[in-house]
Parts: sequence; C-alpha cells; structure tokens
Amino acid sequence: FDKNKGSVGRLASAGSDGVVILWDVVAETGLFRLLGHRGPVTGISFICPTGSSASGMDGLVTSGADGLVKVWDLNGQCCVQTLTGHRGSVGCLDCSILCPPG
Repeated sequence: FDKNKGSVGRLASAGSDGVVILWDVVAETGLFRLLGHRGPVTGISFICPTGSSASGMDGLVTSGADGLVKVWDLNGQCCVQTLTGHRGSVGCLDCSILCPPG
C-alpha cells in the first residue's frame, strides 16, 4: 500500500512475469501496468507524491531478479531511471526519500 499522505487507496503488485500493476483499491481496478523487468519483480517501494519529496515526483522503485533497480514516474507511467550495478538478482530494496510528517 502507498502510505504517503493523500494517496489513500493505491496498491502496487508484481509477480514472476516482471509486470508491475498499480491498483485503485477502492474501485477494485487496475489503473495501469509498468513493463520493463526481464524476470520476477522482487521488491516495490513508493516514493513521496509530487511536491513532498526532494525529487518532486510521484513514483515507485522496483527491484528484480534480472539485477535491475528501476525508478518509475507514476504520472507519466514510465521508467525514468534504471540502475544496473548488480550482477545477480536484487532480493529487496528500501528508499530513503522521506515524506514530510503529517
């Protein structure tokens, strides 16, 4: 679940097909799919919504068995950065972009 203020009702899921889906939990519908991993997605973390993070982006970060870490812009529904430093599967991730309290 997206725990950022003002983002109630969003959920991101992913699986062995490498596809990330952003969901509207209230309406029980998939909003869109993010394609880019070449194998199972192993981790997902939301970034603060626009205006409340240092990046100013409403985003998501994912990791995968393909060794990639991807940064996604949820407004543009696209990958904005791919980190390729791992030689094997990336088992998990955590983001240090902090939202302001409240």
